[in-house]
Amino acid sequence: MQHFDIVIIGGGFVGAASALALANPSVKIAVVDATALHRHDARLFALSDHSCALLQRLQLWSTLMPHATAIRDIHVSYQRHFGALRLKHSKNLGYVIPAAVVEAALQEALQAQTAVTLYRPAQLIALMQNHDQCHLTIKSDAGTLLLTANTVIAADGTQSTVRALLGIETTTKDYGQIALVTRTQLARSHAHIAYERFLADGGAIAMLPLLQDECATIWTGPHAKISTLLSLSDQDFIAQLQAHFGYRLGRLLRVGMRHHYPLTFVYASDSVKGNVILIGNAAHTLHPIAAQGLNLALHEVEMLAKGLSKGQSLATIHQTMQPQIKASLKASDGIARLFEGKSRVLSHLLPLGIVGLDLVTPLKRRVLSKLS
Repeated sequence: MQHFDIVIIGGGFVGAASALALANPSVKIAVVDATALHRHDARLFALSDHSCALLQRLQLWSTLMPHATAIRDIHVSYQRHFGALRLKHSKNLGYVIPAAVVEAALQEALQAQTAVTLYRPAQLIALMQNHDQCHLTIKSDAGTLLLTANTVIAADGTQSTVRALLGIETTTKDYGQIALVTRTQLARSHAHIAYERFLADGGAIAMLPLLQDECATIWTGPHAKISTLLSLSDQDFIAQLQAHFGYRLGRLLRVGMRHHYPLTFVYASDSVKGNVILIGNAAHTLHPIAAQGLNLALHEVEMLAKGLSKGQSLATIHQTMQPQIKASLKASDGIARLFEGKSRVLSHLLPLGIVGLDLVTPLKRRVLSKLS
């Protein structure tokens, strides 16, 4: 039986970032990850300035920067209605980085971190706790291992094993939507503008700037719509994308491989139970419409590292996370429901709201403060 100060369950984006943020020669840390290092993630992350600052503190930014594209402006519109919301800032609003690049940088740094013990691939099969410690049983190629820990961090995703073993209930909502993700080659520069276009069918198209006049294209919509789009030839798909998005980015030339991800909302009833804390998708899986998921998780990583370094309880640390958690939940779920397109009155009010926000500078400043 081996004892650790902290055991992190899950070695993906959130688990790896947690380990790096907490790494200290005087703290014994273990990471238990069920998957081997052969992940393929086609997503593209829009990271806030705060998230990028954390990655810089983790000494990853020099590796990520050559692959990052700055967002300098945000343009939001609503199909079949006039008006647009344009957000500009004196500094960059964030960066778009391929998920695979972020993952590779995190994993390389994690494997090089001598203060962290890695169990991979290894699966958590039992978790018990008393007042002082957690007792974990993990199964790996080497057999069954018993670990003890003062603190367990659950960063094991939407289908969290830790959450299930602790009997933590969840609120789950199927949005009835799929996210289609691809890359689109442009005929001209995107000028570092990120576009979000809400569609009349309740879906949305995000076009986020990438290097070499490419855009990350994220098209969310009903299952039937996205399934049809996935079945089209590249030429027919481009025609559909151009028709729905318009010509704000000029002519669309080519698209890459199309990937798809189901969209659900999952929220754990408790994020702290005894000596265990849930963060990231294990605690809350959000609709990507407001780009809050990974940004929120990295905020939690930062708060957790600061709190544990000060000797704060998990309950106290979680309390410090609450304002950002509530804001992110409201932004992602609220906007997703707002644009479902089921209300005729709402469909007429939304464009007015977009135009109104564009004209009201103080309100725009509040929006920008949440983005940066």
